[in-house]
Amino acid sequence: MHLPRTLLAASLLCSAFSAPAAPLHYLTLINRAHAPITSLEVAASETDAFHILALAGPIAGGGGQAIVALRGTGCRVDLRVIFNDGRRALYSATDVCRGDRLVISALPAR
Repeated sequence: MHLPRTLLAASLLCSAFSAPAAPLHYLTLINRAHAPITSLEVAASETDAFHILALAGPIAGGGGQAIVALRGTGCRVDLRVIFNDGRRALYSATDVCRGDRLVISALPAR
């Protein structure tokens, strides 16, 4: 009899497609720095598993904004911001479950 195997395969297939997806969080970035942001990397907090987030284009300095989608990172993330002048800033343990905005501060003078 192949019926039990077929039912088992069908139930496994259905459960795979009905498994809840990792939560999706949207984060609005507000760039108060003078330099445009050209790249953004994210990792679950306290890990070094950074991956690049796709940006539609540079986020203008002086108040430019962009919304990014974060999936599968958990509530606390580390964000590495790279500016067009090569400087970087790290925002550690940002809680994307409690807040949906992150203001990128002006960088100190060189």
